[in-house]
Amino acid sequence: MPELAKKIGMSYMGTKQHCEKLEACGYVERRRIPRTQVGRPEISYRLTEKADVLFPYAGVEVLVEVLEAAGSLFGETAPEKLMHRYLLARRDEWRPMVEKAGDLVGRAKRLVALRAKSGCLSRYLEDEGGVRIEEFHHPLRPVFDRWPALRGVDTRMMEELLGTRLLRREFEGSVGEAPRVDYEFIAAGWRGEVRHQEPAVARTASISIS
Repeated sequence: MPELAKKIGMSYMGTKQHCEKLEACGYVERRRIPRTQVGRPEISYRLTEKADVLFPYAGVEVLVEVLEAAGSLFGETAPEKLMHRYLLARRDEWRPMVEKAGDLVGRAKRLVALRAKSGCLSRYLEDEGGVRIEEFHHPLRPVFDRWPALRGVDTRMMEELLGTRLLRREFEGSVGEAPRVDYEFIAAGWRGEVRHQEPAVARTASISIS
């Protein structure tokens, strides 16, 4: 909520009141993000299907249809090859900006910020549970569901940018808690002490684009 209030330039209470009204009207849903440290749980809001009519656009569903058409025209591996090229292009675009951030913690925070601009809702987190990136929304999730090998390509891209191995774990969520994907830093030590480790080339799925 504080982040949302800051982005729209309103007070915390004013933002909360607007969110509560939108929730009462059925345009947003409220989820609790549990904390492992002392303090109140964080609250996140996201749009419901009812709000789709307010933001008409050709979204990821059209992308899936286009990729499926490419598979029909050019072979079943064509969709994965096209998305592989897209992810490699994002890696190459972001690499200079991520590398300028310095150490692994700085690179992780920079990567989170860059992915946010492409529609990912995530955050960098350090606590007694380890060091990780928690992801609550990815705009390409329907694409990854249709072609699961691309999850490995996306994870591999993150590993190359961060310079460390990642363990990807999915959590379905429960009542009042949002589902999420965790990217745990395998090179992380105790209390956020992060050590550099080269990514494992063969660990994640890959697709040949030759």
